[in-house]
Amino acid sequence: MNLQLVPGRHINLLAAGACKRIKFSDAALKCACAVLSSVVYGTAAADAATTSCETRLETREIGKFTTNPVDEASGLALSPDGRNFYVTNDSGDDSRFYRTRLDGGGLEEFRVFERINGKLKMWKAFDIEDLSVGPCPKPISGDCVALADIGDNRDRRKNIELAFIRLGDLPSPPSRSALRISNFDVTISRKLRLKYTDGPRNAEAFGILNSRFGVIVTKPQDRKSRATKPAGLYVVDFELSKIARVGELDVPLWLKDQGLASLVTGLSIGESSANSVRLVLLTYRDAIELVFETDILTNSSWPPRAWSVRSRTVLKIDALEQQEAIAFDEARTGFYYTSEQPFAVLGVKSASIRWAEKMSCR
Repeated sequence: MNLQLVPGRHINLLAAGACKRIKFSDAALKCACAVLSSVVYGTAAADAATTSCETRLETREIGKFTTNPVDEASGLALSPDGRNFYVTNDSGDDSRFYRTRLDGGGLEEFRVFERINGKLKMWKAFDIEDLSVGPCPKPISGDCVALADIGDNRDRRKNIELAFIRLGDLPSPPSRSALRISNFDVTISRKLRLKYTDGPRNAEAFGILNSRFGVIVTKPQDRKSRATKPAGLYVVDFELSKIARVGELDVPLWLKDQGLASLVTGLSIGESSANSVRLVLLTYRDAIELVFETDILTNSSWPPRAWSVRSRTVLKIDALEQQEAIAFDEARTGFYYTSEQPFAVLGVKSASIRWAEKMSCR
């Protein structure tokens, strides 16, 4: 068998495919085929040390979002006390977000304004795709909800924006008996305008890591075939107002699907330490728990070093029609997820909120 690399990094795919069918007696040949296959099928070199598994999770419905006005939920976050959800709609909606109980009731609507030349004007967001709750960026104290205006279906935007609103500036949640509360107006505490150094990117997944850093995972597709491409992993520095690429996530390879099922639609950040960060990704079909090896929390240099995947767990869940919003639960042992309005043409007026209580492989 002739294994050959040709100019331009093209590879003999027939030979690479044959690697999978041969019973090896020669250790060197087996090693060569393993290396070749890793290049052909997109496996990163660092992935060799990754521990991985796949499991089916049991999920249950804990509530519903009324689809008037939450008809296209694309971002979900749990409040710091674990009692409420913050949720935002997909593109085409006004600059606003909502707060509800965990069962979806007691809905409050917050319209987002910014101060321009001393006057309050409604924030003109382009495509809010996610939100996150976590420590506010300096010099703001306390916790914030961050709205991520990061959608760019045509990959043309020159800039994206993050808007932070202090939770302390919001009214207290309503009583248990309340069904719906009137609108509230809130003002952005801090807004960041950011630019990718490697060109425009479409994304629907953002999370706050700490008071200085955030994480974005992109949603790339081939412009002609619409096949899903590996997602880009980016770190946002709130202090420097900069973005840096720190990795590539070959979700199509992990899920064995290059279609819509492997597009990343949301993320939630779990616990972090001096050398690791844990998060969960949502796709249109599954969820993926990832633990990264990184020194982002102890090394202040910029740009940051590349992140490597320490462990990966593919989580098979009860997929919803168009699931785009996910949030870790309070214990970080499970997560909540939801979808846009299902079967809208049939007049369905609510969207399920589901809970996967345990994430470990069996």
